[in-house]
Amino acid sequence: MIFSRKKFYLLLGVLSFTTLLNTPQNIYAATPKCQFNAEISQLNKLLLNQNDNQSGVMTELKLRKDILLRTLICGTEEFGTLRAKLVDLNPINDEAKTIKSRLIKNIDEISKFYGEQQNKIGDLGIRGTKDTARATLDWRKANYLPLATKIENFLAWHKNQAMFKSAEDRFVNIRSTIQALKLVEDDGITPIFEEAEGNLKAAAEANNQARVIFLSGTAENPLPAMRLALEKLADTYQTFFALSEKVNTLIPNY
Repeated sequence: MIFSRKKFYLLLGVLSFTTLLNTPQNIYAATPKCQFNAEISQLNKLLLNQNDNQSGVMTELKLRKDILLRTLICGTEEFGTLRAKLVDLNPINDEAKTIKSRLIKNIDEISKFYGEQQNKIGDLGIRGTKDTARATLDWRKANYLPLATKIENFLAWHKNQAMFKSAEDRFVNIRSTIQALKLVEDDGITPIFEEAEGNLKAAAEANNQARVIFLSGTAENPLPAMRLALEKLADTYQTFFALSEKVNTLIPNY
């Protein structure tokens, strides 16, 4: 089951405002499930009927530590799902291979941090558990979410390269056809052909800008360049269709 980012925020947000003490490690023996409705409901009841005696504190402690640990484990599984997408990717060239390797290394570093947080839980007291939940949430926002976005964008960009290659190949074929039919100087063909060429060039430039951003490994957002590239690619195909229609009017049997 996919563990949503929204759910992760909710759980850590709840846990960062709680009171905990100490609890045996064996409460974590069961395989975690990334569903916490029952536990959250129980936690809310404890807060509404807060009891400062030893038994009440220990009950709350056990529940909160269990939720925090399972939340971290489910987050690690989320990283694993994203990592698997990268592992399954067949890079189109050496540059893509370099980007893929770096992103896998980044996601492994994220998982390492979560593992460290999990190892701390057993020894944490009330304030420590609150601080761990809050710190993990802040760290996730600052580190994991930007990385996850970058990975998803890279996977989309990589997949889109086939469309750009197809457009380039089609442009070469159209140009060869126009030349073979001696329509290069035709007043109706030339403007459309030049527009198609310009759109394809703009698409390639924006696509290359996104490539450079991914390759640089910086925090710069490649999405604007990716969007522009796809918009210009769509414009390119529109001019391809316009060229085809124009050629058909000049040479009906084409």
